[in-house]
Amino acid sequence: MSTNNIKAWLDVFLDTTNHLQFTVAGRRRVDAHWVFRNRRLDDHLIYFVVRQTMAGQASGQSLHLPAGSLLWLSPGIEHTVRNADPRRPFTVIHLRPMFTRLSCKPPKPFIHVLHDAWSLEPGMTALREQAHDTQAHHDLRCRALLAGLLIDTARLNHHTEQTQGLTQHQRERLLRLVNTDRQVRLSPADLAAHLGLTADYFARRFRQTFGVSPRSWIVHQRVQRAAATLLETNRTISQVADSFGYTDLFQFSRQFKAVTGQSPRTYRASR
Repeated sequence: MSTNNIKAWLDVFLDTTNHLQFTVAGRRRVDAHWVFRNRRLDDHLIYFVVRQTMAGQASGQSLHLPAGSLLWLSPGIEHTVRNADPRRPFTVIHLRPMFTRLSCKPPKPFIHVLHDAWSLEPGMTALREQAHDTQAHHDLRCRALLAGLLIDTARLNHHTEQTQGLTQHQRERLLRLVNTDRQVRLSPADLAAHLGLTADYFARRFRQTFGVSPRSWIVHQRVQRAAATLLETNRTISQVADSFGYTDLFQFSRQFKAVTGQSPRTYRASR
C-alpha cells in the first residue's frame, strides 16, 4: 500500500463530513461451520484472530490466518472467509466500519494480511469498545482510533516486507504461478527459483510471510481450487483430482481432508 493511498484513506477517515457507522463491532467465538462465500461489502472488513485459525480467499489470494493474524479488506473486495478447521471454533475481533456520503472519490482498494500482529490487538480492542460508546466526542474518537490502526497496520506491513517476509510483488508472482497451470505439481524449489532466491532463504522468508511452510501452502492452494471446482462443476471426484495433477485419488482425498476437514464427497454433499 503506497504512502499516497494511506494518506487518501486517512483523509476519508478523518473528514467529519463523511458519515461513519459500525455495522459490526465485537469479539466473538465463531461456530465451527461458519463461512461467508464470494461476497463484496460496502464497508471495511477487519478481523483479528485471537484463537485458532481462519482461512479463505480475497481477490485470488489464499488466506491462512492463525492466531495473532490481522485481515483488513477495504470496501468492494470479493472474498470468502471461513473456519480453517471445522472441528475447532475460532475467536476473532470483528470490525466493519462504513463511510457513506463521501465528499470525494473513494481511494484505491487495499488488502492487508499480517501474521504475528499481536501489537495491533490493543488498538482493535479499543476501537471495538469505542464503537459502542455513546458519550461526547464518540465519533471523533472512533475516527482517530481507526486512523491510528491503519497507520500501525501499514507500518507493520512495511517492516515485515523490508526486514522479514516476501514483498507484495513477490507474493503476487507466486499466486500467478500457482494459478497458471493447475496440472503442474509445483515444489518449494520451483517457487524459490521463480523468485530467484536460494531454497533455504526462500523457505525462511516464506514462513515469515505466510506462517506455514511452502509445501503446506502449495497443497492448501491446490486443494482450495479443487474444492471450488467440486462445487462449481459436475465433474466426478476422480476427474477433479486428475485436473489438478493428482494421479493418486487416495492422496488427493487425504490432502483434501487435511485442508478442509472433510472428504471430497462429504464436502460436496454438505454445500
